[in-house]
Amino acid sequence: MSQIDQLERFREALAHAAAKGGIPPRPTPISITIWQAMSLLQKAVRRGRLELALQAASTLLEIAPDRFWRRAGITLSRISVLQTCQR
Repeated sequence: MSQIDQLERFREALAHAAAKGGIPPRPTPISITIWQAMSLLQKAVRRGRLELALQAASTLLEIAPDRFWRRAGITLSRISVLQTCQR
């Protein structure tokens, strides 16, 4: 399953939870360093490991939100490039 398919599944699950008035579960942060969390986020997204990527993102949001947003911008731009190349 490609990253795009996984993101679409995640979007659908999130929309479903929101439509039901529910709160989507928050991934559990991992006890790792900032550097490990940044690396894990990037690698997990690249390898299509959604749950691990969410945990790494949750960790970064908790310990270094500024670094999460910087990484999120980089990661989203890469996904956008991938979507463009696959069309």
